[in-house]
Amino acid sequence: MKPKILERHEKSINEFVEMLLDKFKDRIAAIVLFGSVAKGTAKRTSDIDLLIIAHDVPKRMLDREEMLADEIMKIIKKHYVRIMPILLEPQELSTRYINPLFYGMLTGYSVLYDPQKLWSNYLLKIKPRILQKKPIYIENEKRWQIAEMI
Repeated sequence: MKPKILERHEKSINEFVEMLLDKFKDRIAAIVLFGSVAKGTAKRTSDIDLLIIAHDVPKRMLDREEMLADEIMKIIKKHYVRIMPILLEPQELSTRYINPLFYGMLTGYSVLYDPQKLWSNYLLKIKPRILQKKPIYIENEKRWQIAEMI
């Protein structure tokens, strides 16, 4: 069942993805929606969490944020919705060290763009490893704890 997405979020997502694909063309490998909007639990004031996997992005996180700043501001001004992108390069999708962010993403995500199946294939590799670690979500602390850390 597809989660219910508020109209303002849906419009913002569609416009932002279109802007990214127009501006960065072949550099975008995948775009994945996650968080409360993907889970269908978003409120009117919820932000939009996106994982963007792209080639040839700056090394520094601040530079990556600046790369998307104009597009984010356009969405904020038009829809009053904040977009919170995480920009990674394909080589940052490690199967050895799994980014803790992905634990939470697996509880609810929607693939918006993945023509080469980069994200889909990566998930096939990491899901068994994540399940093996028996992650537990600590609600009041908003974080994941894995069995091997306990």
